[in-house]
Amino acid sequence: RCGHVFGDSCIRTWLAGHGNKCPACNKRARLGHVTPLYHLPRILDGEPAAEVLRRWTDEIEGLKREKREMDAQLKRAKDELVAETRRHRREQEALQEALSRVRRAGAGNVGRPQGVGVQ
Repeated sequence: RCGHVFGDSCIRTWLAGHGNKCPACNKRARLGHVTPLYHLPRILDGEPAAEVLRRWTDEIEGLKREKREMDAQLKRAKDELVAETRRHRREQEALQEALSRVRRAGAGNVGRPQGVGVQ
């Protein structure tokens, strides 16, 4: 009712232990008079803010570590794919060269029955 602004847990603790008066102006106040200015999820639930921050920091670090591991796995998979693609290209080139040799060798045998040798 007086309009002073306090953190939710602080004003609740104050009102419970100090005779239902505003800590700034001593006007009569009770929990029903407290109006949230914004809503935050109840993340603390009595847990010290430093502990919540530490837990979140640990979680963020764990997620960063997991991302680095996934990035490394992705790089290894990409490197393997590039190497395999190169192997396939070399193999394809070798097969094309062999096919060309067979075709060149076959061009001299035009008109001869297959399986019959010349003596």
